[in-house]
Amino acid sequence: MNWIEYDVARPEDGQVVAICTQDGVGSGKYDATFSNFIHILMPGNAAFRQYRITHWLPLPEGQKES
Repeated sequence: MNWIEYDVARPEDGQVVAICTQDGVGSGKYDATFSNFIHILMPGNAAFRQYRITHWLPLPEGQKES
């Protein structure tokens, strides 16, 4: 699976995806109402700030219980 350019396509509303920013790779939930990500998590960075998202990648399905 390849990274998707943020300027080319957006995730579905409410979708949680991996994101690539100027500070590295993290995760975020896309909110179509605001055309932006909310609930962004970046490893090692607890500061509230704006991130410039360049690419995103769908997360794999979680483990299914048998």
